[in-house]
Amino acid sequence: MYAPDSGYADEEYTDFLDILRHKMNEATRSADLLIMGDFNAKVGEDQLLNWPGAAGRFGLGQVNHRGQMLLQFCAINDLVICNTLFNHKETRRVTWVSPDGTTKNQIDYIMIERKRRR
Repeated sequence: MYAPDSGYADEEYTDFLDILRHKMNEATRSADLLIMGDFNAKVGEDQLLNWPGAAGRFGLGQVNHRGQMLLQFCAINDLVICNTLFNHKETRRVTWVSPDGTTKNQIDYIMIERKRRR
């Protein structure tokens, strides 16, 4: 999956999430659901209190608006962002680096159904 970046309006991002929700509904439920992609969103760290069940403590940096949208999507659709559940070195959490190397973000995520979390 590749989500619209910050150069696109929020409506485009919402449309992307709507398409994803539609594809999830079409998926065969006899198999485990695994969603991976570049979501161009920062869910940030320590989201356990704000979004219980949707994300863990080990994101990177501060949540942004698109991150809030993604967290809400996960909460509504009973998904959990797996790569925020485990403590890794920052270098392992970074999925995007600016061309000049000064900005590092985590914008790629792996999500599963919350009921599959162990």
